[in-house]
Amino acid sequence: MPSSGCGYVVELNRTLTPRRGACTLLLPLLLAAWAPLHAQQGTGAPQLLNVAPVAFQPANNFAHYIITEGGLGQLCSSRGAGYFVAPLSLEHGAVIERITACVRNANEDGFAMLSLLRRAPEHLELLAVTPVSSGPSKRTSSPHDRPTPEVQAGRLEMLSSDSITAPVVDNQHYSYLLQAVLTAPKVCLCGAQVTYRKP
Repeated sequence: MPSSGCGYVVELNRTLTPRRGACTLLLPLLLAAWAPLHAQQGTGAPQLLNVAPVAFQPANNFAHYIITEGGLGQLCSSRGAGYFVAPLSLEHGAVIERITACVRNANEDGFAMLSLLRRAPEHLELLAVTPVSSGPSKRTSSPHDRPTPEVQAGRLEMLSSDSITAPVVDNQHYSYLLQAVLTAPKVCLCGAQVTYRKP
């Protein structure tokens, strides 16, 4: 039978049998330290939850925006900045690994970004935030250059963050939200994605 170094014999039926009294407390302490880390990893392959732009609602009545293609396309700011919020529904105990925003930014003075938040009745916590979009380059080779159609429409950018402050979903105490910030006209959200593992 193979022997572990801490004084336990691992038998074929996967039970642990103490061999020396000095290490009897070591294994439970190691397991206690390992369990929270394992719990935050989730199980199975990563899952993707896609959130359509139409799921994002303006956070107040002052946002000026359009959703292209009859409500099925991109969410775009039409005047000034806007904050847009979508509820996020994941299974209790799921582990969030990454948030991603797909954006088009055709405004050199504007940007987009996505945040993950959780809300309790008396407080709100920011759990993750993506980098901001870069938008088109302000430089042109001459004053007579005209932007290409791709620059006019904005190039597609994937903004991601895998730095999640509290990754384990706790539906007993919190509700979860995604917030998109679009700061200027021609700054559009094409969709959002959450990568997670089931509990």
